Amino acid sequence: MSKYYNINGLKVRISDHEPNTALNGSSDINLYVCDAGGLTISMTGQIERVCERRGLDMSHFKQLAEEWEDGTYNKDAFNPLLIESEDFTPLTNDIAQQMETEGKTRHKALSLYAFSSRYNKMQAIAEIQHISTETGISKSFIRKYFNVR
Repeated sequence: MSKYYNINGLKVRISDHEPNTALNGSSDINLYVCDAGGLTISMTGQIERVCERRGLDMSHFKQLAEEWEDGTYNKDAFNPLLIESEDFTPLTNDIAQQMETEGKTRHKALSLYAFSSRYNKMQAIAEIQHISTETGISKSFIRKYFNVR
């Protein structure tokens, strides 16, 4: 996620990831809360470097520097907080065992089939459809099981 500011006509973006300019357009200034290694970066230091390189007045970024003061935010500033709910029920052992049994059953059912059309796309689609119809297993699971792309 990102947070955007308009400072003297400049679009300033603060984010925890690189911008995707193909989808979202572009910003005039990009600042980051963490580096590629996941360590928190000084926002004040970034602002000072940008102002120095572009000949901008640091006083214009005063509000931004105060809001993102070093030590008041962490590298997970944009990650959503976990919401604890009283009605949350973890998987019971019965449900977990049932899911495991279903997974084993699907693997066992598919092990009875030999997939031969891996390199011919039209034949592969037909064969996946046939196996899916016979077993009731989803086509996406069959593709993953037989490693068909």
